[in-house]
Amino acid sequence: MELLKILAVCFIAAIFAVILKQYKGEYSLIITIAASITVITMIIGAVAGPVAQLRDKLNECGIRYEYFAVALKSLG
Repeated sequence: MELLKILAVCFIAAIFAVILKQYKGEYSLIITIAASITVITMIIGAVAGPVAQLRDKLNECGIRYEYFAVALKSLG
């Protein structure tokens, strides 16, 4: 469901940006920046929950999160 919200924000912002670009180019840029910030905030909010759950599970197993972070970074 989050993916649909993100796609809707991107689609609506793109339409507004194209329409506004014909009249005022700077407004188009403002819409694009605002939409980008909104999408990044939505993505961070969607990822924060699973990362917190993963951190809790690692603590329950006795694995320090720093070790897991290093292993995750080595995978790419």
